[in-house]
Amino acid sequence: MFTFQSENGIHGTTAETKANVMIVKNTSQYSSEEVENLVRFALKGIPHAGELEVHVRNSKYAFYGRIFASAADCTCDCDEQRFLIVVRIGNEKRFPYFSVYPGHKRCEKYATMLNDWKEALVKVAAHEGMHLRQWIGNKPMWEHQAEKHAITTLTKYRNTTKSQKCLRATL
Repeated sequence: MFTFQSENGIHGTTAETKANVMIVKNTSQYSSEEVENLVRFALKGIPHAGELEVHVRNSKYAFYGRIFASAADCTCDCDEQRFLIVVRIGNEKRFPYFSVYPGHKRCEKYATMLNDWKEALVKVAAHEGMHLRQWIGNKPMWEHQAEKHAITTLTKYRNTTKSQKCLRATL
Protein backbone atom coordinates (compact mmCIF):
# COMPACT_ATOMS: atom_id res chain seq x y z
CA MET A 1 0.00 0.00 0.00
CA PHE A 2 1.37 3.41 -0.98
CA THR A 3 0.75 6.56 0.97
CA PHE A 4 1.11 10.13 -0.14
CA GLN A 5 1.95 13.07 1.98
CA SER A 6 1.38 16.81 1.77
CA GLU A 7 3.62 19.34 3.47
CA ASN A 8 1.49 18.83 6.60
CA GLY A 9 1.24 15.07 6.88
CA ILE A 10 -0.17 11.90 5.42
CA HIS A 11 -3.50 12.34 3.67
CA GLY A 12 -4.37 8.96 2.24
CA THR A 13 -3.34 5.89 0.35
CA THR A 14 -2.92 5.01 -3.32
CA ALA A 15 -3.49 7.16 -6.39
CA GLU A 16 -7.25 6.54 -6.14
CA THR A 17 -7.43 8.27 -2.75
CA LYS A 18 -5.15 11.01 -3.99
CA ALA A 19 -7.65 11.81 -6.72
CA ASN A 20 -10.53 11.99 -4.19
CA VAL A 21 -9.23 14.51 -1.65
CA MET A 22 -8.93 18.25 -1.75
CA ILE A 23 -5.32 19.17 -2.34
CA VAL A 24 -3.97 22.38 -0.82
CA LYS A 25 -0.63 23.53 -2.20
CA ASN A 26 0.90 26.45 -0.33
CA THR A 27 3.84 28.39 -1.73
CA SER A 28 2.99 31.59 0.14
CA GLN A 29 5.06 33.12 2.93
CA TYR A 30 2.60 31.83 5.53
CA SER A 31 2.62 28.58 7.49
CA SER A 32 1.38 25.66 5.38
CA GLU A 33 -0.49 24.17 8.33
CA GLU A 34 -2.31 27.43 9.01
CA VAL A 35 -3.04 28.05 5.32
CA GLU A 36 -4.45 24.54 4.88
CA ASN A 37 -6.67 24.88 7.96
CA LEU A 38 -8.03 28.24 6.76
CA VAL A 39 -8.71 26.94 3.24
CA ARG A 40 -10.49 23.86 4.58
CA PHE A 41 -12.57 26.07 6.91
CA ALA A 42 -13.54 28.37 4.02
CA LEU A 43 -14.47 25.47 1.72
CA LYS A 44 -16.22 23.27 4.28
CA GLY A 45 -19.32 21.70 2.73
CA ILE A 46 -18.40 22.61 -0.84
CA PRO A 47 -19.60 19.92 -3.25
CA HIS A 48 -17.00 18.00 -5.23
CA ALA A 49 -14.24 19.03 -2.80
CA GLY A 50 -12.52 15.77 -3.71
CA GLU A 51 -12.08 17.14 -7.23
CA LEU A 52 -10.56 20.39 -6.02
CA GLU A 53 -7.02 21.65 -5.80
CA VAL A 54 -6.23 24.98 -4.14
CA HIS A 55 -2.97 26.83 -4.72
CA VAL A 56 -2.10 29.61 -2.27
CA ARG A 57 0.64 31.97 -3.41
CA ASN A 58 2.11 35.35 -2.51
CA SER A 59 0.75 38.57 -3.99
CA LYS A 60 2.01 42.12 -4.25
CA TYR A 61 -1.60 43.20 -3.62
CA ALA A 62 -3.85 42.40 -0.65
CA PHE A 63 -5.47 39.38 -2.33
CA TYR A 64 -6.61 37.77 -5.57
CA GLY A 65 -8.69 34.70 -6.41
CA ARG A 66 -9.71 32.72 -9.48
CA ILE A 67 -11.27 29.34 -10.21
CA PHE A 68 -10.53 27.18 -13.25
CA ALA A 69 -12.64 24.25 -14.48
CA SER A 70 -9.86 22.48 -16.31
CA ALA A 71 -6.79 22.32 -14.18
CA ALA A 72 -3.76 21.79 -16.36
CA ASP A 73 -1.67 23.19 -13.50
CA CYS A 74 -2.90 20.68 -10.90
CA THR A 75 -0.20 18.64 -9.21
CA CYS A 76 -2.14 15.46 -8.34
CA ASP A 77 -0.77 13.41 -11.28
CA CYS A 78 -4.19 11.82 -11.78
CA ASP A 79 -6.40 11.45 -14.81
CA GLU A 80 -9.48 12.71 -12.97
CA GLN A 81 -11.29 15.99 -13.62
CA ARG A 82 -9.97 18.56 -11.16
CA PHE A 83 -11.04 22.11 -10.41
CA LEU A 84 -8.33 24.59 -9.49
CA ILE A 85 -8.69 27.60 -7.20
CA VAL A 86 -5.74 29.97 -7.16
CA VAL A 87 -5.54 32.39 -4.23
CA ARG A 88 -2.84 35.00 -3.84
CA ILE A 89 -2.40 36.73 -0.49
CA GLY A 90 -0.30 39.81 0.21
CA ASN A 91 2.02 40.39 3.11
CA GLU A 92 0.90 41.63 6.50
CA LYS A 93 1.63 45.25 5.55
CA ARG A 94 -1.37 45.13 3.17
CA PHE A 95 -3.81 44.80 6.07
CA PRO A 96 -6.19 46.02 7.31
CA TYR A 97 -7.76 46.34 3.86
CA PHE A 98 -11.22 47.62 2.93
CA SER A 99 -12.64 45.04 0.52
CA VAL A 100 -15.45 45.80 -1.90
CA TYR A 101 -15.94 43.89 -5.15
CA PRO A 102 -15.21 46.40 -7.94
CA GLY A 103 -17.69 47.25 -10.66
CA HIS A 104 -20.69 45.38 -9.25
CA LYS A 105 -23.32 47.58 -7.60
CA ARG A 106 -25.06 44.53 -6.06
CA CYS A 107 -21.82 43.65 -4.23
CA GLU A 108 -21.41 46.99 -2.46
CA LYS A 109 -23.50 45.90 0.53
CA TYR A 110 -20.96 43.12 1.20
CA ALA A 111 -18.02 45.51 1.61
CA THR A 112 -15.95 44.70 4.69
CA MET A 113 -12.70 45.48 6.42
CA LEU A 114 -10.27 42.57 6.28
CA ASN A 115 -8.14 42.79 9.39
CA ASP A 116 -5.36 40.43 8.34
CA TRP A 117 -4.17 37.93 5.74
CA LYS A 118 -6.11 35.11 7.41
CA GLU A 119 -9.44 36.89 6.93
CA ALA A 120 -8.50 37.65 3.32
CA LEU A 121 -7.69 33.99 2.66
CA VAL A 122 -10.97 32.81 4.18
CA LYS A 123 -12.99 35.39 2.22
CA VAL A 124 -11.34 34.71 -1.14
CA ALA A 125 -11.44 30.92 -0.80
CA ALA A 126 -15.12 31.01 0.21
CA HIS A 127 -15.93 33.37 -2.69
CA GLU A 128 -14.27 31.05 -5.22
CA GLY A 129 -15.88 28.04 -3.52
CA MET A 130 -19.30 29.56 -4.21
CA HIS A 131 -18.34 29.88 -7.87
CA LEU A 132 -17.55 26.14 -7.82
CA ARG A 133 -21.04 25.52 -6.39
CA GLN A 134 -22.56 27.69 -9.12
CA TRP A 135 -20.53 25.98 -11.83
CA ILE A 136 -21.43 22.44 -10.74
CA GLY A 137 -25.09 23.43 -10.39
CA ASN A 138 -25.03 24.96 -13.89
CA LYS A 139 -26.10 28.28 -12.34
CA PRO A 140 -25.09 31.80 -13.33
CA MET A 141 -21.71 32.86 -11.89
CA TRP A 142 -23.12 35.82 -9.98
CA GLU A 143 -20.57 37.81 -8.03
CA HIS A 144 -23.10 39.09 -5.49
CA GLN A 145 -23.94 35.50 -4.47
CA ALA A 146 -20.24 34.68 -4.15
CA GLU A 147 -19.66 37.81 -2.05
CA LYS A 148 -22.65 37.05 0.18
CA HIS A 149 -21.34 33.53 0.79
CA ALA A 150 -17.83 34.87 1.42
CA ILE A 151 -19.09 37.35 4.03
CA THR A 152 -21.20 34.66 5.73
CA THR A 153 -18.16 32.37 5.92
CA LEU A 154 -15.92 35.21 7.10
CA THR A 155 -18.41 36.03 9.87
CA LYS A 156 -18.37 32.37 10.99
CA TYR A 157 -14.58 32.46 11.00
CA ARG A 158 -14.52 35.67 13.04
CA ASN A 159 -17.00 34.24 15.53
CA THR A 160 -14.93 31.05 15.83
CA THR A 161 -11.68 32.91 16.43
CA LYS A 162 -13.38 35.30 18.89
CA SER A 163 -14.68 32.30 20.86
CA GLN A 164 -11.24 30.73 20.88
CA LYS A 165 -9.63 33.96 22.14
CA CYS A 166 -12.22 34.24 24.92
CA LEU A 167 -11.64 30.63 25.91
CA ARG A 168 -7.87 31.12 26.05
CA ALA A 169 -8.32 34.27 28.14
CA THR A 170 -10.28 32.32 30.78
CA LEU A 171 -7.66 29.58 31.10
